Amino acid sequence: MKLCEIRSFVFTSFARESQPDTTEIELIAVHFLDVFKKPSTDGVIQMPRIYDKLLLRINYDQEKEFLRSNSRNLFENFLKLQAVPICFVWRKFVESDISMLMKYFGEIGNAENIYQVNFEEVARVISSVHKENSIKQVFTQIKTNAMSSATVLAKACFVVSMYKEFKNFKCRSSCENQEEDSKSDQKARVDNPLVDQIIDSVDGQECSEMATYVIFDLETTDLRDRKITEIYMAAVARCHLGVTEDVNPYSVIQDKIRISVDPKRTVEPVAVDLTGLTRKDLLLRQKLPWSSLTNTLVADFLKRQTQPLCILAFNGNRFDFKVLKMHIGSMSVEKKFSRYFSADVMTGTSRLLMENGVKLENKKLDTMFKHLVGEFEIQERHSAEGDVNATIALLQRSPGDILQWFDQYKVPFNGRSFTPPQRKKKKKVKKSDENEKEKVTSTLKKKERKRKNKKALSTNFVTNNQNESSASTS
Repeated sequence: MKLCEIRSFVFTSFARESQPDTTEIELIAVHFLDVFKKPSTDGVIQMPRIYDKLLLRINYDQEKEFLRSNSRNLFENFLKLQAVPICFVWRKFVESDISMLMKYFGEIGNAENIYQVNFEEVARVISSVHKENSIKQVFTQIKTNAMSSATVLAKACFVVSMYKEFKNFKCRSSCENQEEDSKSDQKARVDNPLVDQIIDSVDGQECSEMATYVIFDLETTDLRDRKITEIYMAAVARCHLGVTEDVNPYSVIQDKIRISVDPKRTVEPVAVDLTGLTRKDLLLRQKLPWSSLTNTLVADFLKRQTQPLCILAFNGNRFDFKVLKMHIGSMSVEKKFSRYFSADVMTGTSRLLMENGVKLENKKLDTMFKHLVGEFEIQERHSAEGDVNATIALLQRSPGDILQWFDQYKVPFNGRSFTPPQRKKKKKVKKSDENEKEKVTSTLKKKERKRKNKKALSTNFVTNNQNESSASTS
């Protein structure tokens, strides 16, 4: 199949880490409308909005199959959200890794709709025809700071997607050469087997109470109906959220997932101005509505984290927790969330600021971020992913022991939100209120005096009449 016939491109990266022995696998799904988008007139390479993303770290120091059970379910359900046919785009993989990955994806029900292509082969063909655009020059144009390798690969692909050689390049089916893949897979298991286990970089005894925090944020249609258009979750180990001078939310995230869904109704202009998401964009990219598949994907993501787990959100008690519960409430997967806890980052941070004598003009994320973090640049600000990264940076600069506060005030995720008791403040009486009160008091006093005077006059009148009648009788 030619690349121009593909509907979803999944840019894939493998990153091997020796300490600890783990493999980081990242998938970035981009619709063909964004891949073949016309370049800007100024020649600047702009990264289009990423609608779906999945990053997992797995351990490979035991002889078990790669992508077993929970991790494999995550990848499979992630692919089910994408429009078919799907093509994996990769570069500089160890051949055994990509063979193993393709073999397991080849066992999925719609394996005939899954393809793969090595980007370096595509770039080599293009550079042989267009001498001025070699693969080195392509990658030189791309700034890689704070970008993952999958993001860099996606941006490089956008550079060359305008050429007909790219559109006509034939990708390989995941069902082809299964015997060769099987041999490579068996060899890989002996040399470097992979296992479905999350990075356990924190000793359970050192990380008492909550072992993992999952910070999430939602984008919705509006503040009234609140139908989800995007959800982003990032898992961070407890010991990675300590207060530090070097703020870097990207370095502490161990797993993350980003999903865009069709809200089945129009997105209000206020939300569009803030997030840039419209229903038209979601429909054009064939995004599915929120369903049991989405719930299962979120539940599996939480399940694979080291337990016990606490779900965090900025202003979660008033918004995010309620909206997420509303979407999962009617689904059978709701029971899977009963084992988790939740806490509101906004409530905890504001309380600690008050205890330290700091008064801010409001409790907005931007205000707290500016006060505690400063000028640190967050990518995709005001998107769900950008707000989560800003929240993680906020926790890294917490004014006190924010984790201890979470441990103290956390509640079951399926339970009612809890807000710690606040001190009763004396109601300040404004001067205008005092003047109004004096006027009312004086008016009441005048009325009372008039009433007493009137009563006294009537009493005297009755007395005089009685005296006159008694005198005439005598």
